[in-house]
Amino acid sequence: MQRIMKLNLEPETIRTNVSFRLDNKVIEFIKELAKDNDASESKIMEHIIKDFMKRFVSINYWANDDILKEFEKYLESKGYSRLTSSGLPSTAVQYAGWIKRVATIEKMTIGEVILNLDKFVVDYGIGGIKETEGKQGHKSVINALRRIKEFIKSSNT
Repeated sequence: MQRIMKLNLEPETIRTNVSFRLDNKVIEFIKELAKDNDASESKIMEHIIKDFMKRFVSINYWANDDILKEFEKYLESKGYSRLTSSGLPSTAVQYAGWIKRVATIEKMTIGEVILNLDKFVVDYGIGGIKETEGKQGHKSVINALRRIKEFIKSSNT
């Protein structure tokens, strides 16, 4: 049996209607949490969904190309060049392009790549299952993944 739970939430600046389809295991888990914390099921669920929505809002932001523009600005602030002296794209622009390429290779959105950065840094790094791809462009792929991971970490502090 499944139950649908609807809540109106206002995490930070958005207001949204959220529907979740819950299976019996999740329902039992919520009941136990409520019992263990001397709280109502709806309060526990509200807390879980608010936490999820904060992450979801973040995912939506990371899921579009704007984040790559912000990433380029971050790289520039760290001393990476945007253009070469001859006007061609340089490291900051190229790294953003490599992140798009990883998203294409992995058949994911940019947001999904960002959510899986820890895994990709290992996979594309030395000894990883995609080490060869990580070495493309004089190791630009793995370096781009490492730099965007630093960027995300700095954005969350």
